[in-house]
Amino acid sequence: MLDVGNEELESWLLRQLTPKIDFRFSEESFDGHSVVVLEIAQAFRHPVQFGGQEYIRVGSYKKEPLIYSPPQEDNGSEKR
Repeated sequence: MLDVGNEELESWLLRQLTPKIDFRFSEESFDGHSVVVLEIAQAFRHPVQFGGQEYIRVGSYKKEPLIYSPPQEDNGSEKR
């Protein structure tokens, strides 16, 4: 397992993530090469903080929650 400073990577990740979310490492073979995959479960209800900074995922992009605002639905109340 890799280390970050004097700490194992898995322990370091657990300490950096709030709330604690499930993740796992698996070793796969791809095109004749060994690849390590980090699979992280999706968050529910609250954005995940990494190192004290909140993030949300929108499609394949990660955004800070205050920057991202979902598109507003047209409720037909606008005057034309």
